Amino acid sequence: MRIARRDAVAAAVGAALVAAAFLLPRLNLGVRPRLDVGPERFATHAGAAPIFGEWLIHAGWGTGPAVALAVAVVAWGPVLAQRLSWRALTLGSWAVAAGWAFALAMIDGWQRGFAGRLTTRDEYLWEVPGIHDIAAAVRTFSSRIVDYQPHSWTTHVSGHPPGALLTFVWLDRLGLHGGGWAGLLCLLAGSSAAAAVLIGVRALADEPTARRAAPFVALAPTAIWVAVSADGYFAGVAAWGGALLAVAVHRPVRFPALTAAGAGLLLGWGCSATTA
Repeated sequence: MRIARRDAVAAAVGAALVAAAFLLPRLNLGVRPRLDVGPERFATHAGAAPIFGEWLIHAGWGTGPAVALAVAVVAWGPVLAQRLSWRALTLGSWAVAAGWAFALAMIDGWQRGFAGRLTTRDEYLWEVPGIHDIAAAVRTFSSRIVDYQPHSWTTHVSGHPPGALLTFVWLDRLGLHGGGWAGLLCLLAGSSAAAAVLIGVRALADEPTARRAAPFVALAPTAIWVAVSADGYFAGVAAWGGALLAVAVHRPVRFPALTAAGAGLLLGWGCSATTA
């Protein structure tokens, strides 16, 4: 009962803070969420601070599948999570997470919602054609981080370690050019985090807990970053590194040292790809 009371208080405080952030800038009390933005801008940006996204209510061919998948998981997910074999549950959670993320992206259409996400001038693929010597690019990477210089990296490249850029360079070298393939990599890696999380929960807690979590993990709101942004790729790498580490420490596996080494490689690569 005490825990429930604490949760209720925390939720109430959070709701009060959000309400204050929406209301105070409109009460002419001199409260401004950003020094460079006045209250007049909020009329076209979600109607209130601190939400600066624009209203863009629309539907696409991904709308129907997204709604249908969400309804199906809510209706039958908990039952299936208890009945499926463990392998089917982990693979199914991965598939549902991938389908959910892809359907949400397709609300904006193939180009705007998926293939074009990583090709803008702030993204990684913008720099890929200019990488002719990978070793030289790594050696000079830090010298191009500072913005507003003649050879500055784009926003996302300069904001992350070189491993992120190298991933998409290697993908291009394999012949998988363009935003579609890069988006597919992020989708598959990011959605696979659903399976990794279940494996990690099973190792750290128990299988019943992991099964109860499966529907929530499959429909996690992280889907909007999985399809499509490099954050999905980073999440997949980190999730599998953490899952392998948990298995190596807490589960009886045939090759614990090899499993731990795999965890170290993945987590190390994650540190080389993102600062998150």
